[in-house]
Amino acid sequence: MHANALGDLESIGAGEWEGRTALLSPFDNLINDRRLTQRLWGVAFRNEMYLPKAKREYGYYLLPILHGDRLVGRISPASTGAGGLTVEGLYLEADVQPTAPLRRAVPAELAELATLVGAADVEYGDTMPERWRSALHRSGARRCPATADGLGPAATRRPPERRW
Repeated sequence: MHANALGDLESIGAGEWEGRTALLSPFDNLINDRRLTQRLWGVAFRNEMYLPKAKREYGYYLLPILHGDRLVGRISPASTGAGGLTVEGLYLEADVQPTAPLRRAVPAELAELATLVGAADVEYGDTMPERWRSALHRSGARRCPATADGLGPAATRRPPERRW
């Protein structure tokens, strides 16, 4: 543990810890070992970038969503190629409800990710929980344009070249 985090450790010991939401790298030590991730978090996370496209369940590059002290889901981000960030899919674990705090926290983390990669905006695809989609619609979030086949970005469209 880093010396700067000793105050956090004391807060945890005193029962005053408050979790936050973070998008984790698929290579983060918290989820690097699939068996340990399953045992600790109860989540079967697999880095799908090494799988053939036909065998992927969620997408090429997945960022697990840590909310408080739980892994609650994963997102599949991609560059739009025009200075934007597209969330091709947002997937929650089966037992997770898209609560208002979670629906506020994840877009805030995505905005930080967009800033980090130099994207001007974040667009959302069609693959996400229905209650989440309606909340984003009410907030004025941009929806990804549909592909020529009308299926949207999370369907059969060829993935963008650049990935994070």
